[in-house]
Amino acid sequence: MTTPNYSMKQQYLKKQPGNNNEALLAMRQKTPLFDTNVSNDNLLWNLTAFQPITSQSFLQEFDPLQLQKELLTICDHYNNLISSIHSFWIPKLQFEKQQKEELEIKKEKLERQLVQLQSQANIFGAKPSINQGENAGINQNNSSTQIRDFTDHSITLHEFKTLKAKLEQSEICFSECSRELQNVELKAKCLEEEKKEAERRIEILSRNNLDFEEQLKLLNEDLNVLRNKLELKNQLLESREKATKKLEEEKEELKFELKEEKKNFNESEHRSSQLLHKIDQMERLQREKDAQLEHLKQRILQQPGTRAEKLLEEKIENMLEERTKMEQIVEQIQKQNDAERQQQLERFLSEREQLQLDIAYLKKELADRHMLIELELTHQEIERLLKRIVQLEKDKSELIEAFKKSDKFVGMDGSNDLHKMAILSENRDELSKNIDERIVGFKQRILDLEEALKESVECTTEKEKVLNEQKRMIEKLNEQIGKIFESGGGGGGNILINQQQQNDQLEKTQKLLEEEKQLRQRQISSLRKEFGMALIAEKESAINLILNSCPSIDLIPGLREKLEILQKQKEAIKHSLLIIDEQQQNKQNFVVDGKIGNLHQKKEEFENHLVDEEGIWA
Repeated sequence: MTTPNYSMKQQYLKKQPGNNNEALLAMRQKTPLFDTNVSNDNLLWNLTAFQPITSQSFLQEFDPLQLQKELLTICDHYNNLISSIHSFWIPKLQFEKQQKEELEIKKEKLERQLVQLQSQANIFGAKPSINQGENAGINQNNSSTQIRDFTDHSITLHEFKTLKAKLEQSEICFSECSRELQNVELKAKCLEEEKKEAERRIEILSRNNLDFEEQLKLLNEDLNVLRNKLELKNQLLESREKATKKLEEEKEELKFELKEEKKNFNESEHRSSQLLHKIDQMERLQREKDAQLEHLKQRILQQPGTRAEKLLEEKIENMLEERTKMEQIVEQIQKQNDAERQQQLERFLSEREQLQLDIAYLKKELADRHMLIELELTHQEIERLLKRIVQLEKDKSELIEAFKKSDKFVGMDGSNDLHKMAILSENRDELSKNIDERIVGFKQRILDLEEALKESVECTTEKEKVLNEQKRMIEKLNEQIGKIFESGGGGGGNILINQQQQNDQLEKTQKLLEEEKQLRQRQISSLRKEFGMALIAEKESAINLILNSCPSIDLIPGLREKLEILQKQKEAIKHSLLIIDEQQQNKQNFVVDGKIGNLHQKKEEFENHLVDEEGIWA
């Protein structure tokens, strides 16, 4: 019987308010229901006095806290009782059973000895009666005939005494054995009585346990109901508390916002009043100054030197306008230089991205080389499988010859099998030839790919050199433009034209380099596609060869796994080809977008250049 786990009681008591320890001590000081020192009469009285209690009456009469404490004490007593049963009563009963079995064995032995002794006593009791009859016959014979017959064997006195002593000893042993049997029977009766008492106690305890288990179930159900209610109430209280807290926080926030708005409103009113006062003062000052200016104008107009001052003011204004025009021209030139620098930076960035893409392509080509290595491994596996197929064909031919020798083999079936085997061997030879041809083609393509990789690496180095030269040229042009701005002399238009020509040449070279790069990338991608398609065809041919050569795949161990590996490799190659196609499409879209952007940039530069020339000629 498993003991229930009441590990949650301590956590529940910790949550309850009040001095739980004092209450538990008070409950433990009371006499427990399962006390072993209590007499059987009191236990029977408690059991007879027990009455079932309903949950409603129980909840109405008692407090839940007291019920919880009593339930915990009952659980403690119940656990103690079960532990005492497991630790003391069960081993004691087992020991008593062993003793009882030993006593029964001893009793059987003694009974056997008694039976033997009784049989011996009966034998010895029958012998003296026989001897007495013989003696009487002898005396009669002696009286009739006084002749002594030495052939008769009569019992002497010595033999009679020895037999009598043996009988006495056997009677003494019999009495001792009977006494031992009586003692054993008394012990057995005592043990049976103790066993009956223990069984009665166990029955009483089991009944008590059943009753208390029912009570515990009822109490647990009631406690679960109460806990659910308490949890619901706690949840409602928590939700209400949260709602009240949120409302209080919102209330405080609204109060704070109202205070701030009031402060802002007061400050704005104060500022508006100050501003109105300042506006009034400024209007007064403006009126006074206007009056003073009119008075001064009248005086100046009356003087003769005012005309010369007007002429000087007009000259100064013309000079200022020319200065602003020159500043605008300089700003336009600076803007053009900045735009050109930005364009050059963008070009450099685009070229860097293209170089990164080239590096990625080279990495992919390295991955393709790894795929070629895997292909070689697959070829080795195919050769091993072909060797295995040849062995199987040899075995099959031997079996066919054995069947031909036997009478049970049918001729038509054997001829059909031989025809099939010949067709399979022809197909196998053709496939092996095709595989060899494809391997040679693959090796040639690998060499072509290596040469293309070397050429692409050389092209990248050449492009890097060209880019470095372009950077140096741009730095020199920037230095020349700075010197021109510092000198401030003429000839700016010719320098700009030369700079534009140089930029056009650089753009043409860049376009040529990009076109060459695109052609090489297309060639590499086409070679990759061809290589991938050839790999796929080779995988399919290997799969078909295995499927056609073997009637059932399960006969050869590991053949199904190899077929799955070949199919997975084929799917991976197809996936890589799809990825390459998507990358090419994305690159084409990117190139088209870049060309359109470059056309727009060139159009804007041409328009800006026309505007600059018009400003210079103006």
